[in-house]
Amino acid sequence: MQPWCCFSVKTDFNSDPHYVFKAVLQPSNRVVAASTSSGLIKLYDAQAGTQLNHVGDLRGHTDTITDVAFAAADSPGLVHSSSTDGTVRGWDMRAGQEVRFHPSTRCVASGSIDGLVAVHDTCKPLTNDEAFVAAINVGTSVEELGMYGARDERLWVRTGTETLHLWEWGRAVTESAEGGEGAFAEFLEARDTATGAAAAAAAAASAAAGGASPSPADGGAGGCTNPSLSPSNAFRHGVEYLVGCHYDAPSQQLMLVAGRDGTVGFWPLLEQQAAGGGALVGAEVQPPVMALQGAHSGVVRSVQCYDSQQGPAFCITGGEDAQICLWSLNPNTPRTPGAGSLNRKGVALEGGEGEGQRRAHRRGGARGKGGKGEGPGPVTDKNSDKGPPKRMSPY
Repeated sequence: MQPWCCFSVKTDFNSDPHYVFKAVLQPSNRVVAASTSSGLIKLYDAQAGTQLNHVGDLRGHTDTITDVAFAAADSPGLVHSSSTDGTVRGWDMRAGQEVRFHPSTRCVASGSIDGLVAVHDTCKPLTNDEAFVAAINVGTSVEELGMYGARDERLWVRTGTETLHLWEWGRAVTESAEGGEGAFAEFLEARDTATGAAAAAAAAASAAAGGASPSPADGGAGGCTNPSLSPSNAFRHGVEYLVGCHYDAPSQQLMLVAGRDGTVGFWPLLEQQAAGGGALVGAEVQPPVMALQGAHSGVVRSVQCYDSQQGPAFCITGGEDAQICLWSLNPNTPRTPGAGSLNRKGVALEGGEGEGQRRAHRRGGARGKGGKGEGPGPVTDKNSDKGPPKRMSPY
């Protein structure tokens, strides 16, 4: 089933040109928080499920906001943010005021441009050396990280040079080996690998259709009746940037999220265990299973999926076009005016993909040559030439 944008809203409506870094939803009270390049966190009421109403801004950070997230379910009125101004802030949305941050978990992991993921025990004073648990050396600037798995037992890291690294959390921070054990999978050319997986699937679908688009009854790649509209076809000419990862709890599947222009797709990562079970030893990028297309006109910086039972929309995105978009899988969801130039299958009605429309400014660090569509890259394992991460003092 093709997802489609059921509502979008511009965030720079009052002469404040910017773009959206990240947009996140608090499902229990239907509030959206969006961090912007202007240093504001914008709040929107999403009670209706298919529209967003601006209700206020949170001001306080003096530099770039690097992340924003809602607190635990038992504190639905709290949102936390971090910034390159060196602060982590907690906000009480009910009063629009900043509050002290009280961590509720034992460990906190923080990434830095120095290439380290530092792990601290929050049950001890963070200014005390005893709070330091481990430092995972990624080797290049850490852009984003996240825990995943049924018990958050694994870690993914996206870097500024657009590489992707996967760890088993317990092995990464173990004291039995200096610095813990290394990543069980590393994708050092993640964009090329994702491009290859998409191109191979698109070519196979085209060959099965005799080189032409089949009729709706013939079926197509990725669950789409027309190969030209399949997720793989959207990226056969190259993935241009990584967005991050999404963990789908029902299927227990981690997915790479990446994009080309204003279109983003989801690539499942097939993890592999050692013979006889036990430790994970590798992962392989599969063809994309879904693409969000036709709404954003620039690079998409944020993709968050959530329980579709909370409302008609299942996903929220934000990007450099200063738009926040809600996406639905239900073809009966009404499309609110202003939801973008797309039809009910999420395909652009006018315009299209072209070099003239491609933005020169891309997110993240230096970018190399785009993917060549040579098929999925090899499975990588923990025996990388980079070696295991080193344990070191965070100071």
